[in-house]
Amino acid sequence: MHHPLRSAKPLLILWGVGTGVGSAASIAIWTFDLDGVVRQLENLLYLFALPGWVPLYVLGLSGIRDHPLGIIAANGIGWGFWCVVILIVLKMHARAVTARPVQDEQPANPSR
Repeated sequence: MHHPLRSAKPLLILWGVGTGVGSAASIAIWTFDLDGVVRQLENLLYLFALPGWVPLYVLGLSGIRDHPLGIIAANGIGWGFWCVVILIVLKMHARAVTARPVQDEQPANPSR
């Protein structure tokens, strides 16, 4: 039988790596004012973290943008959002595959 945590392990790894790298890049840019390649990487990773920043801004916590804990929280929420989306898509795909009706193979009609 397929264990449910086995399919979640790659998503947990993605969440951890995404949160870690995204947070490190954002902290380097927003807290320590680094530039160059780090800024380009951070711009890309910020798009993945955006679903984490939106609720923080809605709650009036936009002032934590430069604070490392706020950056980590936003990245964790954002990457968690994307992992849940991936999990939902994978579950929907698995259901669609298992729900397909099995068609009986009919031999071709030799008279045609």
